[in-house]
Amino acid sequence: MKYFGCILEFTSLRNQDIMRAYRYLVSSMQVIKAEELGKRLVELPSARFWISEERAAVVISQIMRGKDPLAMMRPAKREMFLEIFRRYSYLSRKMPSAKPLDIVEAVINSPAPKFYLAPRTAIEIIYKIKSGFYERYCKQARYKRNGNSE
Repeated sequence: MKYFGCILEFTSLRNQDIMRAYRYLVSSMQVIKAEELGKRLVELPSARFWISEERAAVVISQIMRGKDPLAMMRPAKREMFLEIFRRYSYLSRKMPSAKPLDIVEAVINSPAPKFYLAPRTAIEIIYKIKSGFYERYCKQARYKRNGNSE
């Protein structure tokens, strides 16, 4: 499980994808209301599923072993994993000799029908992008990773 404030390696790509969708919506709206914008934004297609291959593989493995990792998930995340598992099942039948991790990678990196975020989360991400949060946070993380202290 990721920790609070964790920024995954694909966060900048996800942010670019969200901003692409945001700009598209804003250009088509007469009146911009954050609540409506968030609802419409999360329903737009996304470039990929914004989850790591490792996490998706763990959840798929649990489902296949008869466990229910989805029970405690938020609705959008549960819906995303159900779609990932549906696609995984289809591809594993279509390509029975493929390695499970290769199938997971193919599914995760394929276009997703939506962002699978709560509308409020999408708006919070946009505010963080616009305020420079990710640039500051990533700069601090790189600084610490290089052995420097503040």
